[in-house]
Amino acid sequence: MKKALLFFLTAVTLTACTPPATTDGGTTVPADSSLAAADSTPAPQPVDSTTAVADNGEGSDAGNTGTTPTPKVDNGNNTATDAGNTGGGRVRDPNLANTKMFKVTGNILVAGSYCGGAAPSKEMEEEARRPKPFANQGFLIRSGKMNALGTAMATRTRTDANGTFNVELAPGTYCMVLEEKERVRDAAFYNNQGVVVDKPCDQKWLNTCDLSFTVADKNISGLRLTLNKKCFIASFSPCLTWNGPLPPAAAPRGSEK
Repeated sequence: MKKALLFFLTAVTLTACTPPATTDGGTTVPADSSLAAADSTPAPQPVDSTTAVADNGEGSDAGNTGTTPTPKVDNGNNTATDAGNTGGGRVRDPNLANTKMFKVTGNILVAGSYCGGAAPSKEMEEEARRPKPFANQGFLIRSGKMNALGTAMATRTRTDANGTFNVELAPGTYCMVLEEKERVRDAAFYNNQGVVVDKPCDQKWLNTCDLSFTVADKNISGLRLTLNKKCFIASFSPCLTWNGPLPPAAAPRGSEK
């Protein structure tokens, strides 16, 4: 009797110490690791909504992970893709991407004077003063009614062999100037030997427009600008006077009898 009671108590104790079975995905498996079946299907992982990024397919989204496209660089050659035709490799203005653009064309001429040492004939003087195409010359175009030195430009342009320029611009008022008016003068300019400079006059000239125009709602053509060039002076500023040596006097060509 005592042996039977001892056997019964031992069986109850072993049963109480065995852990209950666990459930994995609706399947009951024994708690004993030696009998548990492996679950080959990994549990789904939570998505971190703060780091997940969607690709909107715009521009050149690197790796298709970002929502902001890489800005397109304007090379100034393709008016279909280069908004504002800004040129110079600058990133185009995104505000102009959907703005209607209008074509602006014009002609730049340059006139001078006879720069020889001998007295010129009437024909030579007339030929020197006759306006000629200002070919292959660069110009800047800024928004507004004055040339604010150092500010952003709407575009650049360059004349062709006939002195003609072509640009595309959004509606607005524009100031077109020579490239030498792009920035303030350095100190060496006002210390150039042989040239007398009226500095206040020159600084005022730098801020003036060589050609002003307004783009409204149509293309503009027929703009014309004639620049005057002084002898022996590289700048077009009217505030400079040549005070250096002059070429030796000689009989002008065509005067010999």
